[in-house]
Amino acid sequence: MKQKEIGRKIKKARIEIGFSQNELAKHLGKTGSALGYIESGQRRINLLTLEKIARAVRKPLDYFFEQKNYSIESKLLDLEGEIRKLSRLIVSKQKKKPCTTRVHGEEKKK
Repeated sequence: MKQKEIGRKIKKARIEIGFSQNELAKHLGKTGSALGYIESGQRRINLLTLEKIARAVRKPLDYFFEQKNYSIESKLLDLEGEIRKLSRLIVSKQKKKPCTTRVHGEEKKK
C-alpha cells in the first residue's frame, strides 16, 4: 500500500475522532507539520508510529492497510491537498515578485 493511501486513512481517522492535526501530533510526540507530511504521503511512517496513531484514533492497525475503492470524500481530501500546495506556490511566487511604482511614467523598483 502506498504512503499516500495510508496518510489519507490517518487523516480520515483523525477527523472522525475530532482531533486537529496538532492534537494528534502531540499524542505522537511530533509536530503538526510532521504529521501533515505523513498525512499527505510525503513522509514515510514506521510501524511503531502507525501503532501509536491507531491507538490514538481508536482504529485497529489493519484499518490502515485495508484496500477499498476510494469515495468522493477521499478524492476531495486529495484535491484539498493539491489546492494547498498550489496556494503555497502562488504565495511564494508573489513574495519573490519585486515591488515597483511608477514615477513620471517610469517604473522604479523599491
